[in-house]
Amino acid sequence: MEVSAGGAGASAEDLEKIRRDIEAEYNARLQMLEDYYKQKINTLLKKIEDLEARNAELITEADQLAQEKMRVTLMERELRDRINELAFQEERLSRQQEMLIKERKKLDEERKKIQEMKDKTGSVALLEKVREQEKMLKEMERKLKEKEEFLRKKEEELRMMEGKVIDKGLMLEEEVERQKALSKCRTGIRRFDDLMLGGLPFNSNLILYGQAYSGRKTFINIFVAEGLKRGIPAIYITTQHTPAEIREMLRHILPKIESYEEKGLLKYVDIYSKPMGLEENDPNTIYVDGPTNLDGIKDAIYSIQKDIQSYPYHRLVMYSASTLLAYVEPMQIFRFFQTLNARNKMMNAVAIYVVDQGMHEPAVIQTLKHVMSGFIEFRVSEQKYQLRVEGGGDVLSRAWIDYVFTDKTFDLRGSFALDHIR
Repeated sequence: MEVSAGGAGASAEDLEKIRRDIEAEYNARLQMLEDYYKQKINTLLKKIEDLEARNAELITEADQLAQEKMRVTLMERELRDRINELAFQEERLSRQQEMLIKERKKLDEERKKIQEMKDKTGSVALLEKVREQEKMLKEMERKLKEKEEFLRKKEEELRMMEGKVIDKGLMLEEEVERQKALSKCRTGIRRFDDLMLGGLPFNSNLILYGQAYSGRKTFINIFVAEGLKRGIPAIYITTQHTPAEIREMLRHILPKIESYEEKGLLKYVDIYSKPMGLEENDPNTIYVDGPTNLDGIKDAIYSIQKDIQSYPYHRLVMYSASTLLAYVEPMQIFRFFQTLNARNKMMNAVAIYVVDQGMHEPAVIQTLKHVMSGFIEFRVSEQKYQLRVEGGGDVLSRAWIDYVFTDKTFDLRGSFALDHIR
């Protein structure tokens, strides 16, 4: 019995040892598998990061390609218009040539008759008539040569445009230089500047009026960014966003937006943060405690204008003036903008105020128009975005014009002619 008990005890020890060996081997293999799959997961995460970075690059390239494609499409449309115009001129010239041939035949016949009569009578009056007819013929030949010269120049212009569309699809260099030479404030939206004959007039105060999500925010952000790129300061009055949020919107257009703030070119007047109870302390911002404090808003604007008065002019935008209109009596708002716009003109500023459609009575909008120099209306019609310009100086068209936009681009569609878009 003792031997059996001893044998049984030795068997338990062996089993415990086997169990520990198996457990150790299991843990070792488990650790090895964990290390292996961790390495695999890290490798996959790295590949995912690389793919996401590449995807971001492809999205950026796609945006750029879409923009270039849009420009090429617009140039192709303009080229087709020029070709149609040239075809019309060629047809007109052909008709004039036919008329000239008929006139020559008629003149030859008359000359022949006159010569016959001259042989018979020797009349001086008939000779004068011949000279007059010859003079008319020479005048018609001169006009025909002028038309041929005009057509030749048009053909040269057409060849230049066609070559540039095929090569790069870019604007004519001569047109770019002509627009730069115009003494107007460029918005940064090329086709809109074409519509406005070079841009917005200096000392102008305009309203952007339309419904939400119609591209007005992109419009004013491009307007501000264009000035900053040219070294022109901007005052951004915000009633719906914090300066940090505005900064992120502008970053879509100017990635290094902070560098312009450091140079003192971009200042904010924040009428949003304090009423919302937000603790903000942006060094480039003057905070106003609410939209009803019109004097505080004016003082903030005047303070910034005083700091930038050494510049030839500056740009001012308010997004959105509807917040003020919602809290303040219309006549107070009228006097506020009347005073502010007079100050802007004195400072040679170009100001744009965004007003939301559907929030105010028509009489209020009409009252605002009286203190503004221009009114740009945005609408969505049959799933198309369209705008039109009232006032604002001379423009190529007062009709509704199609446009497209993203967070960083804004482009008008078609070509302007005779108060409509073709």
